[in-house]
Amino acid sequence: MYEEKPTSDPEGPIENISENVDSINKQKTASPGIQNDSLSATKKNPNDSSSKQTAKSQEKNNERGWTFGAGVNQFLPINGQQTINYNSGGTRGVVTDYIPIPMVRYYFNHKLYIQGELQFNVPQYTKKIWIYNFSDSIEFSRAFIAKLYYFNVPVSLHFSPIRNLFVGTGLQYSRLSNALAVYENGIVSANGNSVESSGVRSIKNDSLYYLLSKNEWKLLFDLNYQLNRFTLGIQYKYALTSFMDTKNNSLQLYLRYMIWDRRRKKY
Repeated sequence: MYEEKPTSDPEGPIENISENVDSINKQKTASPGIQNDSLSATKKNPNDSSSKQTAKSQEKNNERGWTFGAGVNQFLPINGQQTINYNSGGTRGVVTDYIPIPMVRYYFNHKLYIQGELQFNVPQYTKKIWIYNFSDSIEFSRAFIAKLYYFNVPVSLHFSPIRNLFVGTGLQYSRLSNALAVYENGIVSANGNSVESSGVRSIKNDSLYYLLSKNEWKLLFDLNYQLNRFTLGIQYKYALTSFMDTKNNSLQLYLRYMIWDRRRKKY
């Protein structure tokens, strides 16, 4: 007798294959998303050290370039120097002593720059230095230097140890452009000389002017604080050469304003 052999269920294997295909497709679909998320997380990771170094490098390079500005100085008497309320023309008033000073800087980065200035007719206080003294048994006539004026060219290098604060040092060349002298005339007596008249005048066109040293070199030391476009600082200048047998050192306060900034800006 013929006996039919049981056959397997045709729907079972087909369903299993279909489920496997669906599972594989889901994994393929999910994989790119997972990979993209992983890549995005890597790119956006703010703690990545290489990203930080690149950003810092770009920031420093972006602050490289030229700046131009101007400012004024306020000189302070030191070491017995005298002050006198006369300008370079020999008249009262010192407004002309504050001629604006042009300034140029080149920033290598946000912590280092080199600076140059042109200072026209800048006053320089000095000690009481006699340059003329004549007397006889009846009268006397004498003169002493009261104030000097120079054309200065300082060049200095500045470094920032902490934010906005800069220390610097450099060299300055000075050329004498004018000088004021106080003239005194009086009577000689046994009880002491008495001044009868005195006056202040420029000696640039006087023969006494040729007795003065015309050129000087000075070391400068600088400390300044920068805020936005303003720079407030103090500067000490040490004379390397002598003026009439004395060292004419100077101390000044100054204010500078940045008019034109050609540095690369941050992105």
